Amino acid sequence: MNNAECAEFVASDRFKKQFDNILQHDRAMFEEPKGWQNKLITESPLVTDFEKIWEQLKVKYQTELSALAYRPIPDERDVAKCFEELIKRIK
Repeated sequence: MNNAECAEFVASDRFKKQFDNILQHDRAMFEEPKGWQNKLITESPLVTDFEKIWEQLKVKYQTELSALAYRPIPDERDVAKCFEELIKRIK
C-alpha cells in the first residue's frame, strides 16, 4: 500500500473491527451465493486461491477498467500485492 494513512489503518485494530462489522452486515443482508453466510472468511475462494482468481481477472481489470477510468489505473501487480496484504490481514 503506497498510502501511509491507508497502510496504518489496515494494520490497526479498527480495520479488523470494521471489516468484521461489514462482514456481519453482509451476512445478514445477502443470501447469494447460498450458504456463504456460514463459512469462515478463510474458506473464501478469494482467500484460498487468490492467485488463480487474479490470473483470470487481471486481463479484464487491465482492459475494461482502464477503458472506463479517467486516468491511468494502478498496475495489476500492485493491485495483486494489495489484495495479498489484505488477505493476510483478514485471516
